[in-house]
Amino acid sequence: MASLSTTRAAAVAAEEPRDGANARMADVARLAEVSAMTVSRALRDPTQVSKETHERIVKAMQALNYVPNKVAGSLRSQRSELVACVVPNLRNNIYAATLQGISDGLQDTGLKMVAGSSGFSGETVAELAREFLSLRPRGLVVYERIEDAAVRQALRDAGVPVVEVGDLQPRPDVWTVSFSNRDAARALTRHLLDRGRRTIGVLTLPPSRTARAAARLEGYRAALKAARVRWNPELVMECEGGFSNGARAFEALLQRVPDLDAVVGLGDVLAPGALLACQRRGIECPRQVAIASFDDSDLLGELTPTVTALQIPRYEIGRAAAALLAHGEAGAERVQDLGFSLVARESS
Repeated sequence: MASLSTTRAAAVAAEEPRDGANARMADVARLAEVSAMTVSRALRDPTQVSKETHERIVKAMQALNYVPNKVAGSLRSQRSELVACVVPNLRNNIYAATLQGISDGLQDTGLKMVAGSSGFSGETVAELAREFLSLRPRGLVVYERIEDAAVRQALRDAGVPVVEVGDLQPRPDVWTVSFSNRDAARALTRHLLDRGRRTIGVLTLPPSRTARAAARLEGYRAALKAARVRWNPELVMECEGGFSNGARAFEALLQRVPDLDAVVGLGDVLAPGALLACQRRGIECPRQVAIASFDDSDLLGELTPTVTALQIPRYEIGRAAAALLAHGEAGAERVQDLGFSLVARESS
């Protein structure tokens, strides 16, 4: 096996002492006794150099603690090896599933994922997109639409493709991989209507904050209209996400509408929060109040009663978005509807 003289490594280091962040490609080339062009070629594609040469280059990099400057390389190629993602919340398992799908979808492609949290702020979405653009990403995946026209134009000018994954509302300048929030909420509400429920309350994140919440509320209203059930705004309770907020919102809804016979949680873990509130108050579910959740999770299948929910293919959405950016857009459908399915359980 090829080896490097420790004396020579020390001599190279002594010529101009550097740490790993400051070592240059020229230092690696000198120590490995090859040209800088050969080092560059080996870093891009090891198959372009002989096995012996590659081993010498790797050993030289290790001896000098050399870290390749991939950002500098992207300045020449106008592309980095990054796929940037913007989601509303990095801690929420709903968005984590999509990020995991993207990460897994990029395996063996040479691309890496970076992510930022927007906190449901349109301004922050645009700010993060602008910051990520400076890294020359291979592509950008976003949940919330980028409403800032200047940022959208900058992305087009830079040739950075954008994939929207939050909702199935196509636009000509982006790729869409998602499901219809409106249709999903309509299906969930129709499920409760089909079981004879007529006073169906809604727990929802503020529709003014996110277009997805607004689309889900539209789906709820569409289901009521199709069933000829009168729309009652008193049945809509806006709240923040989380178990405790869902429980408090449900109790407030009961005070407002005592004859409530069903509730649908249109986001986060609002529905299981409502179930916990029912159990504390001695309300039987589903005999007195049926409950359905927009998103499914392992937890909902373990509660008593088990909770009816929509299964959204969030992981698969992430993988499909990654495939678009990793393998190119030629021949791919501009809009990919991955759909949803309803799992009826004991709570309804």
